Amino acid sequence: MADSCVDIDECLQPALNQCEENAKCVNSNGSYDCSCLPGFDGDGFLCKDVDECLRSSAVCQRNSVCLNTVGSFACLCSTGYLNNGLACEDVDECSASPPCGENSTCNNTNGSYTCSCKRGFTGNGLDCSDVDECALNGVCHINAICSNYPGGYACFCREGFTGPGKTCYDVNECEFAFLNHCAAKANCTNSLGSYRCSCHSGFNGDGRKCDGTFVHSLLVCHLIQHLFLIGGFYKIFISLKQEETSLEK
Repeated sequence: MADSCVDIDECLQPALNQCEENAKCVNSNGSYDCSCLPGFDGDGFLCKDVDECLRSSAVCQRNSVCLNTVGSFACLCSTGYLNNGLACEDVDECSASPPCGENSTCNNTNGSYTCSCKRGFTGNGLDCSDVDECALNGVCHINAICSNYPGGYACFCREGFTGPGKTCYDVNECEFAFLNHCAAKANCTNSLGSYRCSCHSGFNGDGRKCDGTFVHSLLVCHLIQHLFLIGGFYKIFISLKQEETSLEK
């Protein structure tokens, strides 16, 4: 009986075929075929990786980026997004761990965030320092005092003035007695931011305290003079009485 020839499957022994590492070997009667695996281009004997990210075959979802791999590709969520299993959704960086400075506001945006200094502060959003509004001209009224504090300021009208601080009006202390310290025997004269006390005519003092010392002294002097006169007349009267008594004797 004649010997029969049996086909050799070259694909079972890598040494018997010249297919590339990234190719598939397909046996045939008396031979074999090589074809590149998916993700590779070539004739099977030489296969080169296909960059799917440069081709339309790689379709990544919105807010993701394509990453080429050997023989395939992967879609990764862009920075600022997180894969929730279905899609890439925005990460709210402001809610988790605020990356901005102490005196700044974090504003979330699609895939990112921004930092802006709060009102009354200045800086780049990451480092914010207080603005001294009191160093600026015209923030308060000319007759007010400016008080700076972190993130703001306040205006207080000076003594003798009233108002919200942005505007200040003179207080007429002479209009009501409880607004001034003038004595009852003194005149009150209003001035811008203040007032002046002056004693009435015939009284001495600084206006806050007035007394009649000067007038009282004059009255005392006049009284003493009158007493001296009366005393003199009395002496004359006594002398005349004594002379009249002597003559009678």
